[in-house]
Amino acid sequence: SDVCSSDLAQMLRDLAARAMASGDPARGEMVYRRDSVGCVTCHAIGGVGGKVGPDMTSIGASAQPDYLVESVLLPNAKIKEGYHSVVLSLKDGSEWVGTLARETPQEVVLRNAAGAEQAVAKADVAKREQGTASLMPAGLIDSLGEQEQADLFAFLSRLGKPGDYDASKGGVARRWHVAFTVHTDAQAGVETWPLTTPYTDKRWIHTTSLVSGALSRAAIEAATRANIWVGRLAVFAATDVNVPAAVAGKPVSLSLGANAVAELWVGGRKVGGPGAASVTLPQGRHRVLVKLEPKDIPERIRLESADVTFVLD
Repeated sequence: SDVCSSDLAQMLRDLAARAMASGDPARGEMVYRRDSVGCVTCHAIGGVGGKVGPDMTSIGASAQPDYLVESVLLPNAKIKEGYHSVVLSLKDGSEWVGTLARETPQEVVLRNAAGAEQAVAKADVAKREQGTASLMPAGLIDSLGEQEQADLFAFLSRLGKPGDYDASKGGVARRWHVAFTVHTDAQAGVETWPLTTPYTDKRWIHTTSLVSGALSRAAIEAATRANIWVGRLAVFAATDVNVPAAVAGKPVSLSLGANAVAELWVGGRKVGGPGAASVTLPQGRHRVLVKLEPKDIPERIRLESADVTFVLD
């Protein structure tokens, strides 16, 4: 009824107002990043994250706070254009549900709620319908306390606005792979394995920068939490860059924000420390590492460059 809908609209406005007044966006970003909440699985910010739901990079700059509250609490109320689910009923009696990732004359590729893609041959489809429900389940934040919810909404409302929550500009490392070396690596003469070992190796832990572009000490330490009897020799945070043809063979600048003992390594050699470093690289993909002292992990590290493209996958 109109009375119920007006009551609901007022409740959403009240929740949004409280979040804007008392929510802490920095704490809210930590809530957003929790595996248990699942935001990162489905949504991307600054090119990093899932592709199941709408991109969140500028959501705070383009949507009102009460709309954000409604989208999280009542995901089926207003489904963003292009993110309606597709339901495929197959001739063998099975059913596939997901958002449309892409389509060819021969097949339909759906992306499910976990972000996985499934190709379905059109010849096998008996019926195709647009789903009425969002792939985002209701109740995702029911386990959060009132303050945590307010913090999350405050964070979402800041996304895309100037400052620490604007991820719309490139030029900063957002995808990181963190690992540490130990004394047995040194004894075996393999203490430099992070320089070349593929990221598929289970010793690498994959993480991302904050929206500001900073990789926090908390994220680094969470990724390198070793058993107390394991002596860490060094901690490495690695990211990849693509060198375009236009700057191949010419000096490119990399700027590292970190503490004094941090080292910047490219192409298997140390090229500098905190501040700007110049390095000449051939065209293509290259690994850039920040080597850190385990007992002196900086509050944050940030790697920037206007000359190369940071790899996000």
